Amino acid sequence: LQKRANELGFSAETELLEDKHLSPCSKDTILDYLTESQPSMLVCGSRGMGPMSRLLIGSVSDYLVHNAPCSVVVVKPTREPNTIRG
Repeated sequence: LQKRANELGFSAETELLEDKHLSPCSKDTILDYLTESQPSMLVCGSRGMGPMSRLLIGSVSDYLVHNAPCSVVVVKPTREPNTIRG
């Protein structure tokens, strides 16, 4: 993503966050990082959970969309052509 953005004339940096105590990285760790580093945009992935899973366990990307101090772009997961999700 960074390489493609640079090819198009944009300045972009990528950062991989790892939480020392939680795996995967917690939403609070990400929010703390965003508050400290003040990026202009965050691009994050979505696991593609169904509505019931989002309701019961929450969605990190949804939390970030509503609480991040910058613009957030959520990228949906790709689906295999012959895969049916239940």
